[in-house]
Amino acid sequence: GVLTSNNDYGNIHFVGRILSALFDIGTIFLLFKIGQKIFNEKIGLLAAFFYSIMVLPIQLSHFFAVDTFLNFFLVLSFYLLILLFSSSSSFLLSLPLGISFGLALACKISALYFLPIIGLGYLRLLFSFKKLKHFRFFSSGIIFALFAIFTFRLAQPTAFSSGNLLNWKLNPQFIANL
Repeated sequence: GVLTSNNDYGNIHFVGRILSALFDIGTIFLLFKIGQKIFNEKIGLLAAFFYSIMVLPIQLSHFFAVDTFLNFFLVLSFYLLILLFSSSSSFLLSLPLGISFGLALACKISALYFLPIIGLGYLRLLFSFKKLKHFRFFSSGIIFALFAIFTFRLAQPTAFSSGNLLNWKLNPQFIANL
């Protein structure tokens, strides 16, 4: 808002609409990539098309709602989880997966409902390793958890009592709001 001189109460929504639309376009692209990765390019295009003509995402982008950002980070987390299955470097993909999920949590705490999906993905990962599976499984899970928690701590500072990064005590007002 400051960069475009739209940082007052009457004009900040213009910046928010642009950001929401950009994140929604990112969601459309990710849906295409997911459909392409799981099925084929035609299914990916069909998924992207159907999402792009839905009324609710268009409305949420128009009104600068937090849900477009949440959708983007959850769909990004799902895409990274799919890449985690097809890659041998679970350590490297656990890091961006944790960051993406931490940002989704920072957008809206209801992103916690996606955590069982990630847990099922990691269980599938456990059964797909040939050797040293327990070490790779637990180390990948720890990397994911640490980066998700630390990203949430950085991106949602009002959830904690102080701005001190070493103080992890939750804000009582945050708990009351939940």
